[in-house]
Amino acid sequence: MTVNLKSEDAVVYETGKEPEDDIPVIPVIPVGYKMLVKPKAAKTQTAGGILLPEETVNHEDILCNVGQVVAQGGQCYQHPKFLGQRWCEVGNWVVFAKYAGTLIEGRSMTDGDITRYRLLNDDEVGAVVPDPDVIRSHVA
Repeated sequence: MTVNLKSEDAVVYETGKEPEDDIPVIPVIPVGYKMLVKPKAAKTQTAGGILLPEETVNHEDILCNVGQVVAQGGQCYQHPKFLGQRWCEVGNWVVFAKYAGTLIEGRSMTDGDITRYRLLNDDEVGAVVPDPDVIRSHVA
């Protein structure tokens, strides 16, 4: 069973579009101190126009360490160790460790494509970045 992100337990990222057009259907809603992050999509070709092999693109997708916060559980950043400050908000681009969190796949309502998400703990966010394109990660 899949659940729409609309929930009293989660804060949902909505752009100017209608929610049913923008919110992906995923098999999980973050609760407690968890947050759902959509990793930045890997490039499918080089700057020179050469198409990258599918395997390379898949590795880049999995190892991506930059993503946009899609939803947060109701207890994110409520622990006393955060001193009452939130490290990030829904909609922010964040940096996290390559293997942090749990990898989850969900189907988008807008185009039906499978999209990868990371379910992270609130303290796994390493930085907030205004532009995700300034962060580079490489497959090792």
